Amino acid sequence: MPASWTSLALAAATQLVAPASPLAPPAALQVELHHEVEDAAMGCPGASELRALIVERLGYDPFVATPGAPRYEVRVRIGRSGGRTEARIGWFDEQGSPQGERVLVSDDEDCVELATGVAFAVAVQLQLRAESAPPPPVAPPPPVVSKPRARPQVAAPSNRSVRVGVGGLVKLGAQPGVAPGLRGSASLGGNAWAILVDAHATLPTALHFAGGSGFSARELGLGAAPCFRREFLEACALGTLVFLAVQGEGVDQPRSPSVASFGLGVRLQLTWPWRGRLAAATHVDLLAQLAPRDVVLNHERVWSAAPVALALGLDVTAIFR
Repeated sequence: MPASWTSLALAAATQLVAPASPLAPPAALQVELHHEVEDAAMGCPGASELRALIVERLGYDPFVATPGAPRYEVRVRIGRSGGRTEARIGWFDEQGSPQGERVLVSDDEDCVELATGVAFAVAVQLQLRAESAPPPPVAPPPPVVSKPRARPQVAAPSNRSVRVGVGGLVKLGAQPGVAPGLRGSASLGGNAWAILVDAHATLPTALHFAGGSGFSARELGLGAAPCFRREFLEACALGTLVFLAVQGEGVDQPRSPSVASFGLGVRLQLTWPWRGRLAAATHVDLLAQLAPRDVVLNHERVWSAAPVALALGLDVTAIFR
């Protein structure tokens, strides 16, 4: 039944006397507030002001959703009738069933004081319900997952391979004209390195002079190189030992001298794997010839090798792992 708001406010104040700590655990309840102000009572505090008053009285915010905590709904309706201001407070559970009602009446038109009384009354009920509410359920601890046993590490298979190749080459600067030839090679290497050796022989090329004299020359050579390998590309530091055989033609004293010389240079090679164990490889060599190679006919120098030789080659390579 209706009662004077001042008497109810004093009763609520006596029940709310407590230390500065919150009156109830914040997780004990979760409350939904519905606040309505009739047109005749315009100017009364709205829902946000009323909520702030309740939070100030309790020391915590009961209007925050808390999973597992009991839910309640508070409906507040403020209006004026016959020169009096009336506040009706209704409680409902989470199924919407009514749990009780309180009515505060003020003969004064000061709606702020009436809202203060409403906040006291709601805070009292929240304190009582929080004390009797069961604690929220505690989430079970996460299941313990046993770590799988570490498998013994097995050494990765070796990436080393042996490559054996044969092919043709064209060489410039080592003998007169363009000299075609044959080449054989072998290498041992991994993913990032290789060591190779090769041997080559060129076909004879000739140089003729007026009067019918001239000469022909052919070359035999051995080479070795450490290489840096990156996927299909190899870059090598090349060293060679070369024998140049010369045959004089139309001279007074025909002879076949053989001159040995050394060379240092670089090689770039590209390899294209084909059908697993076969590959095609092409290379270019740039070689500085360290010792002069001259051809003398009738005690006269008639030809000298270039200081730098260039070779181009194409091989078919077998790969053995």
